[in-house]
Amino acid sequence: MTIIKDPTAHAEMQAIRAACKVLNSYQLTDCELYTSCEPCPMCLGAIFWSRLKIVYYGCTKEDAAKIGFDDQFIYTQLDLPPNQRSIPMYRVLPPNTYAPFNAWISKPNKKKY
Repeated sequence: MTIIKDPTAHAEMQAIRAACKVLNSYQLTDCELYTSCEPCPMCLGAIFWSRLKIVYYGCTKEDAAKIGFDDQFIYTQLDLPPNQRSIPMYRVLPPNTYAPFNAWISKPNKKKY
């Protein structure tokens, strides 16, 4: 992650990306993931979105926190209203806000994600 300057380059993310590419699918329903540590919030999201069958891990998130990889602040941030997070997030509503959603809704041959 630090070598390639990509904060999303966790091993789990790399494995999911590679598996999706090899299997030519965004759903990994028949796949298992083995990882050295309980997944962080970002990786956990990718695990659910990719629909992995099961995850096996070694160290816990508490173990990771003890060596400086504490993600508890992210879990805490997720429970806050967007405008109260440490990186404030504000909803904006330009005239075309719903255009991508409406395009998706009206698409006749869409694949359910």
